[in-house]
Amino acid sequence: MILSLPQELVCMIAELCSLGGQASLSRSCRLLCEICIPILYRNDVKNYRSSSVFHAIVHSRDERDTLAILAAAKANGADFKRCQDARKYHPLSLFHLDATLHSPLRLAARRGRDDVMSFLLDHGLPPDGPGDTDTSKKTPLMEAIVSHQESTAILLVRRGASIGLRPPNLEAFKAAVRGDLVCLVRVIVEREDLDVNAEVGHGCTPLVLAVCYRREQMIRALLSMGAQAMPAMRQFCRNHAFVSILWMLDSGSMLMSETLSIDDILELAALITTQRASPVHKNQQVLALERFLELLDKTGPWDCSSSVRSARQPACFLDALLQRVLSIDHTNKCLATLLLRKGARIHSGVFSQLLETLNSPIFNEDRVRCLRRHRGLLHCFDFVYSHLLSSSAQSRQSVGDDFLEHVPDNAVLLVWELKQRGMPLTASGLEAMGRQKLENE
Repeated sequence: MILSLPQELVCMIAELCSLGGQASLSRSCRLLCEICIPILYRNDVKNYRSSSVFHAIVHSRDERDTLAILAAAKANGADFKRCQDARKYHPLSLFHLDATLHSPLRLAARRGRDDVMSFLLDHGLPPDGPGDTDTSKKTPLMEAIVSHQESTAILLVRRGASIGLRPPNLEAFKAAVRGDLVCLVRVIVEREDLDVNAEVGHGCTPLVLAVCYRREQMIRALLSMGAQAMPAMRQFCRNHAFVSILWMLDSGSMLMSETLSIDDILELAALITTQRASPVHKNQQVLALERFLELLDKTGPWDCSSSVRSARQPACFLDALLQRVLSIDHTNKCLATLLLRKGARIHSGVFSQLLETLNSPIFNEDRVRCLRRHRGLLHCFDFVYSHLLSSSAQSRQSVGDDFLEHVPDNAVLLVWELKQRGMPLTASGLEAMGRQKLENE
């Protein structure tokens, strides 16, 4: 009956029907479907804020169906700036605007819908999304990166999305490094002509950021793109992040050996040695130094054109390192043990410094004051004395024998007594031993 009416009248009748009636008419026959479908889309745009766009992006898995729905919505007034989840919408809700409204670009980015993303960009939407008053929202590129949708993120970058190097944009480049999105980082570096050794904020280079987040593939990619390992290594040394150094060496071992020169390895070994790490980091410090000494062994003969003129031979370099960790002001027994095991020899200056201080009037008159001035005195003496006693007479140098001959007995007795009582070899340990003796009396 209704089909016998003119099409204009049928359109007017359909527009006056309820939403359910319009849907029923559209399913009754092909002619009514062609008439009612545009009406349904216009009604959806006007009253439900393009819920069809939301459900097409989120729930439709067929690419052709999704694009057909989006095209129909666009033809009937959808602007693709906002869409609504109709299932969560209720007209009496005070918060329905915030809870149910979504950006189609962000929805597509979050779900990796490259087909939808291309469609939306082709229809005039900016790759950074429509202008928002809420600056806390992520850009579509950031949504894709956070959701690990790398292909979608690459599509957005190639279509001109901001990579977030300038405020107030979000920092998408750093997020790509943290997310281990190697292909995306390569595209950004090539497209924007970025310097992979430049800081990206808070004193971090991309390589430092990748190491901190333990991104093994990213480290190799950055090294292959020209990232310099030396600045990152220096930074980790000064921050006592020895675990990061070890992890970095393990992750990019082949590329790392090509990146670091002999001078670099010598500098890093010396830098690690000079760090006064806390007890928590000392084992890691030893492992890091050992790894660099192993790298030196693998490099073969040292280049005579190196800038380190005072350490042209491995033995001399090891001796110099040992002298740094053995002094009356600071002693690192763990590093000293490692260096002795690697073939270092105790420098004669260490022996003379110990004898001069232990035989000085200040040590004999006010030991507490002396130990406060030279905090590593007893530690250094204990280590050197024990090492010489445990060495064979043939392996000891004449200066070592001379040291054992001239060591004051009161110093040997003091160290033995402190260790017997379980006291530290410091001024506080000496004071505690004195108080303990008074209490026992």
